[in-house]
Amino acid sequence: MSDIPIIMTQAGAQPTPPKTLLANLISSVSQKVPDYTANLPAGLITDLASTSVGALALIDQMRVDLINSCSPYGANIPLLTELGNIYGVPVGTGTNTSVDVTFTGLPGFAIPKGFVISDGNNQYAVVNDVMIPESGQTDPVYCLAISEGSWAVPAGSVNQIITSVPASQPVTCTNQTAGLPGTLDPTYSTYRSRVMQAGMRGVQGTPDCLRDELQDVTGVQANLISYRQASLGEWVVTVGGGDPFQVAYAIYKAIPDISVLTNAVTNPSGAAVDARSVEITVYPDTYQIPYVVPTSQNVLILITWGTASTGFVDPDGMAKASQQSIADYVNSIAVGQPINTYIIQEIFLTAVADLVPQSLLSLIDVQVGINGTIVTPDTDSSLVYGDTYGYFSTSASQIQVQQNGSTTG
Repeated sequence: MSDIPIIMTQAGAQPTPPKTLLANLISSVSQKVPDYTANLPAGLITDLASTSVGALALIDQMRVDLINSCSPYGANIPLLTELGNIYGVPVGTGTNTSVDVTFTGLPGFAIPKGFVISDGNNQYAVVNDVMIPESGQTDPVYCLAISEGSWAVPAGSVNQIITSVPASQPVTCTNQTAGLPGTLDPTYSTYRSRVMQAGMRGVQGTPDCLRDELQDVTGVQANLISYRQASLGEWVVTVGGGDPFQVAYAIYKAIPDISVLTNAVTNPSGAAVDARSVEITVYPDTYQIPYVVPTSQNVLILITWGTASTGFVDPDGMAKASQQSIADYVNSIAVGQPINTYIIQEIFLTAVADLVPQSLLSLIDVQVGINGTIVTPDTDSSLVYGDTYGYFSTSASQIQVQQNGSTTG
Protein backbone atom coordinates (compact mmCIF):
# COMPACT_ATOMS: atom_id res chain seq x y z
CA MET A 1 0.00 0.00 0.00
CA SER A 2 2.94 2.34 0.48
CA ASP A 3 3.27 2.90 -3.30
CA ILE A 4 -0.39 3.93 -3.70
CA PRO A 5 -0.63 7.72 -3.67
CA ILE A 6 -2.90 9.48 -1.18
CA ILE A 7 -5.78 11.36 -2.80
CA MET A 8 -6.13 14.52 -0.74
CA THR A 9 -8.91 17.08 -1.25
CA GLN A 10 -10.35 19.92 0.79
CA ALA A 11 -12.55 17.29 2.44
CA GLY A 12 -9.49 15.29 3.52
CA ALA A 13 -8.06 11.97 2.31
CA GLN A 14 -10.23 10.07 -0.17
CA PRO A 15 -10.42 6.31 -0.92
CA THR A 16 -8.50 5.05 -3.95
CA PRO A 17 -10.87 3.88 -6.75
CA PRO A 18 -11.07 0.03 -7.09
CA LYS A 19 -9.91 0.23 -10.74
CA THR A 20 -6.71 1.94 -9.56
CA LEU A 21 -6.21 -0.68 -6.86
CA LEU A 22 -6.68 -3.49 -9.43
CA ALA A 23 -4.26 -1.87 -11.87
CA ASN A 24 -1.62 -1.46 -9.15
CA LEU A 25 -2.15 -5.07 -8.03
CA ILE A 26 -1.72 -6.48 -11.55
CA SER A 27 1.35 -4.27 -12.11
CA SER A 28 3.00 -5.47 -8.87
CA VAL A 29 2.29 -9.14 -9.57
CA SER A 30 3.49 -8.85 -13.18
CA GLN A 31 6.86 -7.55 -12.01
CA LYS A 32 7.40 -10.68 -9.94
CA VAL A 33 5.63 -13.24 -12.17
CA PRO A 34 6.61 -12.95 -15.86
CA ASP A 35 3.83 -13.51 -18.42
CA TYR A 36 1.18 -13.11 -15.72
CA THR A 37 -2.20 -12.08 -17.11
CA ALA A 38 -5.53 -11.39 -15.48
CA ASN A 39 -7.39 -10.94 -18.79
CA LEU A 40 -8.77 -14.48 -18.92
CA PRO A 41 -12.38 -15.68 -18.76
CA ALA A 42 -13.87 -15.82 -15.30
CA GLY A 43 -11.94 -18.30 -13.24
CA LEU A 44 -9.53 -18.76 -10.40
CA ILE A 45 -7.11 -15.97 -11.42
CA THR A 46 -9.76 -13.28 -11.81
CA ASP A 47 -11.47 -14.45 -8.63
CA LEU A 48 -8.22 -14.09 -6.66
CA ALA A 49 -7.62 -10.68 -8.20
CA SER A 50 -11.08 -9.39 -7.35
CA THR A 51 -10.87 -10.82 -3.83
CA SER A 52 -7.49 -9.15 -3.34
CA VAL A 53 -8.87 -5.84 -4.59
CA GLY A 54 -11.62 -6.10 -2.00
CA ALA A 55 -9.01 -6.64 0.72
CA LEU A 56 -6.95 -3.74 -0.60
CA ALA A 57 -10.05 -1.52 -0.60
CA LEU A 58 -10.63 -2.29 3.08
CA ILE A 59 -7.00 -1.55 3.92
CA ASP A 60 -7.11 1.67 1.87
CA GLN A 61 -10.26 2.79 3.66
CA MET A 62 -8.57 2.12 6.98
CA ARG A 63 -5.66 4.28 5.89
CA VAL A 64 -8.03 7.07 4.82
CA ASP A 65 -9.89 6.89 8.12
CA LEU A 66 -6.63 7.06 10.04
CA ILE A 67 -5.40 10.11 8.12
CA ASN A 68 -8.72 11.91 8.51
CA SER A 69 -8.81 11.15 12.23
CA CYS A 70 -5.48 12.84 12.94
CA SER A 71 -7.14 15.84 14.57
CA PRO A 72 -8.35 16.28 18.14
CA TYR A 73 -11.99 16.31 17.02
CA GLY A 74 -11.73 13.25 14.78
CA ALA A 75 -9.26 11.02 16.61
CA ASN A 76 -10.20 7.90 18.53
CA ILE A 77 -9.34 7.91 22.23
CA PRO A 78 -5.86 6.26 21.96
CA LEU A 79 -4.83 8.63 19.16
CA LEU A 80 -6.35 11.59 21.02
CA THR A 81 -4.26 10.64 24.04
CA GLU A 82 -1.10 10.59 21.91
CA LEU A 83 -1.93 14.01 20.41
CA GLY A 84 -2.51 15.37 23.91
CA ASN A 85 0.88 14.08 25.06
CA ILE A 86 2.57 15.62 22.02
CA TYR A 87 0.93 19.02 22.59
CA GLY A 88 1.64 19.01 26.32
CA VAL A 89 -1.89 18.48 27.64
CA PRO A 90 -2.04 14.88 28.87
CA VAL A 91 -5.32 13.20 29.71
CA GLY A 92 -6.64 14.56 32.97
CA THR A 93 -5.64 18.17 32.36
CA GLY A 94 -8.50 20.15 33.81
CA THR A 95 -10.25 17.08 35.23
CA ASN A 96 -7.74 15.31 37.49
CA THR A 97 -7.13 16.69 40.97
CA SER A 98 -4.74 19.64 40.71
CA VAL A 99 -2.78 21.96 42.96
CA ASP A 100 -0.74 25.16 42.60
CA VAL A 101 2.72 24.65 44.08
CA THR A 102 5.44 27.18 44.84
CA PHE A 103 9.04 26.00 44.31
CA THR A 104 12.00 27.44 46.19
CA GLY A 105 15.63 27.03 45.18
CA LEU A 106 18.66 28.70 43.65
CA PRO A 107 17.86 31.23 40.88
CA GLY A 108 18.34 29.91 37.36
CA PHE A 109 17.38 26.29 38.06
CA ALA A 110 14.77 24.81 35.72
CA ILE A 111 11.81 22.82 37.02
CA PRO A 112 10.98 20.71 33.93
CA LYS A 113 7.59 19.59 32.75
CA GLY A 114 6.78 16.27 34.38
CA PHE A 115 8.71 17.07 37.58
CA VAL A 116 6.99 14.95 40.26
CA ILE A 117 6.06 16.03 43.77
CA SER A 118 3.84 14.43 46.41
CA ASP A 119 1.72 14.95 49.50
CA GLY A 120 2.73 11.54 50.85
CA ASN A 121 -0.30 9.76 49.37
CA ASN A 122 -0.71 11.07 45.83
CA GLN A 123 1.77 12.30 43.26
CA TYR A 124 1.49 15.38 41.06
CA ALA A 125 3.39 16.37 37.93
CA VAL A 126 4.36 19.88 36.79
CA VAL A 127 2.36 20.67 33.64
CA ASN A 128 4.44 23.57 32.27
CA ASP A 129 8.16 23.88 33.00
CA VAL A 130 9.30 26.90 34.96
CA MET A 131 12.54 28.63 35.89
CA ILE A 132 13.28 29.61 39.50
CA PRO A 133 13.51 33.41 39.30
CA GLU A 134 15.93 35.87 40.83
CA SER A 135 13.90 35.97 44.05
CA GLY A 136 14.51 32.23 44.57
CA GLN A 137 10.81 31.43 44.64
CA THR A 138 8.49 30.75 41.73
CA ASP A 139 4.95 31.94 41.33
CA PRO A 140 2.41 29.14 41.96
CA VAL A 141 2.97 26.38 39.37
CA TYR A 142 0.04 24.31 38.13
CA CYS A 143 0.56 20.61 38.95
CA LEU A 144 -1.74 17.76 37.94
CA ALA A 145 -2.37 14.51 39.77
CA ILE A 146 -0.84 11.54 37.98
CA SER A 147 -3.76 9.28 39.00
CA GLU A 148 -7.44 9.87 38.23
CA GLY A 149 -9.78 10.53 41.10
CA SER A 150 -11.02 13.25 43.39
CA TRP A 151 -9.65 14.09 46.84
CA ALA A 152 -8.94 17.05 49.08
CA VAL A 153 -5.52 18.71 48.98
CA PRO A 154 -5.08 20.84 52.12
CA ALA A 155 -2.81 23.88 52.00
CA GLY A 156 0.80 23.02 52.86
CA SER A 157 0.35 19.28 52.27
CA VAL A 158 2.25 18.98 48.97
CA ASN A 159 5.82 19.36 50.22
CA GLN A 160 7.75 16.29 49.05
CA ILE A 161 10.14 16.28 46.07
CA ILE A 162 9.99 12.94 44.22
CA THR A 163 12.05 13.72 41.12
CA SER A 164 15.78 13.63 41.87
CA VAL A 165 17.63 16.94 42.01
CA PRO A 166 21.38 17.50 42.35
CA ALA A 167 22.74 18.12 45.84
CA SER A 168 24.16 21.43 44.65
CA GLN A 169 20.70 22.61 43.58
CA PRO A 170 18.35 21.87 46.53
CA VAL A 171 14.67 22.45 45.79
CA THR A 172 11.73 22.61 48.17
CA CYS A 173 8.03 23.02 47.46
CA THR A 174 4.72 23.75 49.11
CA ASN A 175 1.17 24.59 48.13
CA GLN A 176 0.20 27.83 49.83
CA THR A 177 -3.46 27.28 48.96
CA ALA A 178 -5.66 24.19 48.93
CA GLY A 179 -5.80 22.10 45.74
CA LEU A 180 -8.81 21.56 43.52
CA PRO A 181 -10.51 18.12 43.66
CA GLY A 182 -10.90 16.38 40.31
CA THR A 183 -14.00 16.01 38.15
CA LEU A 184 -15.09 13.47 35.54
CA ASP A 185 -15.24 14.06 31.79
CA PRO A 186 -16.59 10.78 30.39
CA THR A 187 -17.31 12.19 26.92
CA TYR A 188 -13.79 13.58 26.32
CA SER A 189 -15.46 16.56 24.63
CA THR A 190 -13.74 19.24 26.70
CA TYR A 191 -10.43 17.40 26.44
CA ARG A 192 -10.64 17.46 22.63
CA SER A 193 -10.99 21.24 22.69
CA ARG A 194 -7.99 21.57 25.03
CA VAL A 195 -5.84 19.45 22.72
CA MET A 196 -6.92 21.52 19.71
CA GLN A 197 -6.04 24.77 21.47
CA ALA A 198 -2.65 23.42 22.58
CA GLY A 199 -1.88 22.31 19.03
CA MET A 200 -2.30 25.84 17.71
CA ARG A 201 0.89 26.97 19.45
CA GLY A 202 3.79 28.00 17.23
CA VAL A 203 6.27 25.28 16.28
CA GLN A 204 9.53 25.30 18.26
CA GLY A 205 12.28 27.21 16.55
CA THR A 206 9.97 29.81 15.00
CA PRO A 207 9.60 33.46 16.02
CA ASP A 208 5.96 32.75 16.86
CA CYS A 209 7.00 30.11 19.37
CA LEU A 210 9.51 32.51 20.92
CA ARG A 211 6.82 35.15 21.31
CA ASP A 212 4.42 32.64 22.85
CA GLU A 213 7.00 31.49 25.39
CA LEU A 214 8.05 35.04 26.32
CA GLN A 215 4.48 36.28 26.67
CA ASP A 216 3.87 33.45 29.16
CA VAL A 217 6.45 35.07 31.46
CA THR A 218 4.78 37.30 34.03
CA GLY A 219 5.59 40.96 33.44
CA VAL A 220 6.76 40.70 29.83
CA GLN A 221 5.06 43.23 27.55
CA ALA A 222 4.04 41.91 24.14
CA ASN A 223 5.05 45.08 22.26
CA LEU A 224 8.54 44.93 23.80
CA ILE A 225 9.45 41.59 22.20
CA SER A 226 11.43 41.33 19.00
CA TYR A 227 13.65 38.77 17.29
CA ARG A 228 15.73 40.21 14.48
CA GLN A 229 18.91 39.45 12.62
CA ALA A 230 21.85 41.62 13.68
CA SER A 231 24.27 40.26 11.07
CA LEU A 232 24.84 37.09 9.09
CA GLY A 233 24.44 34.18 11.49
CA GLU A 234 23.68 36.39 14.51
CA TRP A 235 20.25 37.11 15.99
CA VAL A 236 19.10 39.39 18.80
CA VAL A 237 16.23 38.70 21.18
CA THR A 238 14.82 41.89 22.70
CA VAL A 239 12.56 41.51 25.73
CA GLY A 240 11.08 44.12 28.02
CA GLY A 241 9.83 43.12 31.49
CA GLY A 242 9.76 39.81 33.34
CA ASP A 243 12.16 38.03 35.66
CA PRO A 244 15.57 37.65 33.90
CA PHE A 245 15.89 33.94 34.72
CA GLN A 246 12.39 33.16 33.47
CA VAL A 247 12.99 35.23 30.35
CA ALA A 248 16.27 33.40 29.69
CA TYR A 249 14.57 30.04 30.18
CA ALA A 250 11.79 30.97 27.74
CA ILE A 251 14.44 31.86 25.14
CA TYR A 252 16.26 28.58 25.83
CA LYS A 253 13.07 26.58 25.23
CA ALA A 254 12.15 28.34 21.98
CA ILE A 255 15.51 28.71 20.20
CA PRO A 256 17.02 25.39 19.02
CA ASP A 257 20.52 26.80 18.54
CA ILE A 258 21.31 29.38 21.21
CA SER A 259 24.82 29.84 19.77
CA VAL A 260 23.34 32.18 17.14
CA LEU A 261 22.19 34.64 19.83
CA THR A 262 24.10 37.82 20.55
CA ASN A 263 23.68 40.99 22.58
CA ALA A 264 26.70 42.78 21.09
CA VAL A 265 24.70 45.43 19.23
CA THR A 266 24.56 49.23 19.00
CA ASN A 267 21.85 51.86 18.66
CA PRO A 268 21.84 54.34 15.76
CA SER A 269 21.87 57.25 18.23
CA GLY A 270 24.86 55.85 20.08
CA ALA A 271 22.80 55.38 23.25
CA ALA A 272 23.90 52.49 25.46
CA VAL A 273 22.27 49.09 24.95
CA ASP A 274 21.10 47.19 28.04
CA ALA A 275 22.76 43.86 27.16
CA ARG A 276 22.05 40.95 29.50
CA SER A 277 23.64 37.51 29.77
CA VAL A 278 21.86 35.18 32.17
CA GLU A 279 23.18 31.79 33.28
CA ILE A 280 20.55 29.09 33.71
CA THR A 281 20.90 25.47 34.78
CA VAL A 282 18.99 22.75 32.96
CA TYR A 283 20.50 19.82 34.81
CA PRO A 284 23.16 18.65 34.24
CA ASP A 285 24.18 21.52 31.95
CA THR A 286 24.44 25.29 32.29
CA TYR A 287 23.86 27.84 29.53
CA GLN A 288 24.56 31.53 29.03
CA ILE A 289 21.55 33.19 27.39
CA PRO A 290 22.26 36.63 25.89
CA TYR A 291 19.44 39.06 25.18
CA VAL A 292 18.73 42.79 25.13
CA VAL A 293 16.37 44.74 27.40
CA PRO A 294 14.95 47.70 25.46
CA THR A 295 15.53 51.13 26.96
CA SER A 296 12.83 53.74 27.40
CA GLN A 297 12.81 56.81 25.14
CA ASN A 298 10.84 59.73 26.56
CA VAL A 299 8.49 61.22 23.98
CA LEU A 300 6.96 64.69 23.79
CA ILE A 301 4.28 65.31 21.16
CA LEU A 302 3.45 68.90 20.16
CA ILE A 303 0.28 69.31 18.11
CA THR A 304 -0.61 72.68 16.66
CA TRP A 305 -4.07 72.93 15.15
CA GLY A 306 -6.05 75.55 13.29
CA THR A 307 -9.68 75.86 12.25
CA ALA A 308 -11.76 77.69 9.68
CA SER A 309 -14.78 77.65 12.00
CA THR A 310 -16.33 81.04 12.74
CA GLY A 311 -17.65 79.75 16.06
CA PHE A 312 -15.74 79.34 19.30
CA VAL A 313 -13.69 76.14 19.65
CA ASP A 314 -12.49 75.39 23.17
CA PRO A 315 -8.68 74.84 23.11
CA ASP A 316 -8.69 73.09 26.49
CA GLY A 317 -11.45 70.76 25.31
CA MET A 318 -9.47 69.92 22.18
CA ALA A 319 -6.46 69.04 24.31
CA LYS A 320 -8.31 66.94 26.87
CA ALA A 321 -10.20 65.05 24.17
CA SER A 322 -7.07 63.91 22.33
CA GLN A 323 -4.15 63.67 24.78
CA GLN A 324 -4.81 60.25 26.30
CA SER A 325 -5.59 58.55 22.97
CA ILE A 326 -2.36 59.82 21.44
CA ALA A 327 -0.37 58.78 24.52
CA ASP A 328 -1.90 55.29 24.33
CA TYR A 329 -0.83 55.00 20.68
CA VAL A 330 2.77 56.05 21.40
CA ASN A 331 3.05 53.65 24.35
CA SER A 332 1.76 50.73 22.25
CA ILE A 333 4.37 51.03 19.50
CA ALA A 334 6.54 47.91 19.25
CA VAL A 335 10.21 48.08 20.18
CA GLY A 336 12.33 49.58 17.41
CA GLN A 337 9.33 50.70 15.35
CA PRO A 338 8.73 54.36 14.36
CA ILE A 339 6.10 56.90 15.35
CA ASN A 340 3.79 57.64 12.41
CA THR A 341 2.71 61.28 12.45
CA TYR A 342 -0.14 60.51 10.03
CA ILE A 343 -1.61 58.12 12.61
CA ILE A 344 -1.34 60.84 15.27
CA GLN A 345 -3.22 63.21 12.95
CA GLU A 346 -5.91 60.57 12.39
CA ILE A 347 -6.26 59.92 16.13
CA PHE A 348 -6.55 63.66 16.72
CA LEU A 349 -9.23 64.05 14.05
CA THR A 350 -11.29 61.23 15.53
CA ALA A 351 -10.89 62.43 19.12
CA VAL A 352 -12.08 66.00 18.47
CA ALA A 353 -14.86 65.15 16.02
CA ASP A 354 -17.54 66.13 18.55
CA LEU A 355 -15.93 69.54 19.12
CA VAL A 356 -15.24 70.68 15.58
CA PRO A 357 -16.15 69.14 12.18
CA GLN A 358 -13.19 67.55 10.47
CA SER A 359 -13.91 69.59 7.35
CA LEU A 360 -13.26 72.79 9.32
CA LEU A 361 -9.84 71.79 10.66
CA SER A 362 -7.40 73.76 8.55
CA LEU A 363 -4.14 72.75 10.24
CA ILE A 364 -2.74 69.77 12.16
CA ASP A 365 1.00 70.09 12.62
CA VAL A 366 2.75 67.33 14.58
CA GLN A 367 6.23 67.59 16.07
CA VAL A 368 7.93 64.74 17.94
CA GLY A 369 10.54 65.14 20.63
CA ILE A 370 12.61 62.13 21.73
CA ASN A 371 14.66 62.45 24.93
CA GLY A 372 14.44 66.25 24.75
CA THR A 373 15.37 66.61 21.05
CA ILE A 374 12.95 67.35 18.22
CA VAL A 375 13.29 64.60 15.62
CA THR A 376 11.99 65.12 12.10
CA PRO A 377 10.44 62.34 10.01
CA ASP A 378 12.57 60.48 7.51
CA THR A 379 12.78 62.05 4.08
CA ASP A 380 9.58 61.67 2.04
CA SER A 381 7.81 59.91 4.89
CA SER A 382 5.80 60.50 8.06
CA LEU A 383 7.90 58.10 10.14
CA VAL A 384 9.92 59.28 13.12
CA TYR A 385 12.45 56.66 14.23
CA GLY A 386 14.06 56.21 17.61
CA ASP A 387 16.64 53.62 18.62
CA THR A 388 16.57 50.05 17.32
CA TYR A 389 16.68 48.65 20.85
CA GLY A 390 14.47 51.23 22.50
CA TYR A 391 10.77 51.82 22.99
CA PHE A 392 8.71 54.97 23.30
CA SER A 393 7.18 56.10 26.58
CA THR A 394 4.95 59.08 27.23
CA SER A 395 1.92 60.27 29.19
CA ALA A 396 -1.08 62.48 28.54
CA SER A 397 0.70 65.42 30.19
CA GLN A 398 3.47 65.16 27.56
CA ILE A 399 1.02 65.51 24.69
CA GLN A 400 0.85 69.27 24.18
CA VAL A 401 -2.07 70.44 22.08
CA GLN A 402 -2.35 74.12 21.20
CA GLN A 403 -4.26 76.28 18.78
CA ASN A 404 -2.28 78.00 16.03
CA GLY A 405 -1.18 81.40 17.25
CA SER A 406 -1.77 80.50 20.92
CA THR A 407 0.96 80.36 23.52
CA THR A 408 -0.95 77.99 25.83
CA GLY A 409 -1.13 74.16 25.55
